Amino acid sequence: WEREFKKFAPDARVLVVHGSDRATAYDGIRDADVVVTSYPIVCRDEEKFAEWDFHLVILDEAQTIKNMKSRAHIACRSIVATHRLCLSGTPVENHLGELWSLFDFVNPGLLGDELHFNRFYRVPIERLRNEDRLSALRELVAPYILRRNKRDVAKELPKKTEVMRPVELHGQQRELYESIRVAAHAEVR
Repeated sequence: WEREFKKFAPDARVLVVHGSDRATAYDGIRDADVVVTSYPIVCRDEEKFAEWDFHLVILDEAQTIKNMKSRAHIACRSIVATHRLCLSGTPVENHLGELWSLFDFVNPGLLGDELHFNRFYRVPIERLRNEDRLSALRELVAPYILRRNKRDVAKELPKKTEVMRPVELHGQQRELYESIRVAAHAEVR
């Protein structure tokens, strides 16, 4: 991110808080336009970040905070900021609780507390396949989500190419594969 700021905003005063000698870097926050750090540093130095009020906090690869009980989620959530933004290519991979975690950071309270969200949205949508609740959730979060496809963002990139290469398994590899395949088949059935 430091390199990107030098490229696109060369006059911005960028402070990178990283590494074992970062203790003195915190004094520079006052004079910085931008502070760049990592999730592990935010977790380790949560109390240092708590000393500051930021105008804007942007979480890149925000899927890092999708587990609401994770140290990263708790530490990032405690940062005081007027505005918050999450950037993620995969906001929901496993369940709707991940969406709630991101919104708990971006706009606390929008989706209610975790218990309310689970009762009103997650269980009806995931277990009961309730289309009305799904529509209500989509309508609620839509103003906060900008979704773009690769074809819209990076037109110069080639289309996805798939190459099929058959692999012949022999001996113990074949036996292991076959045992896993049979077990998975039985589980699916």
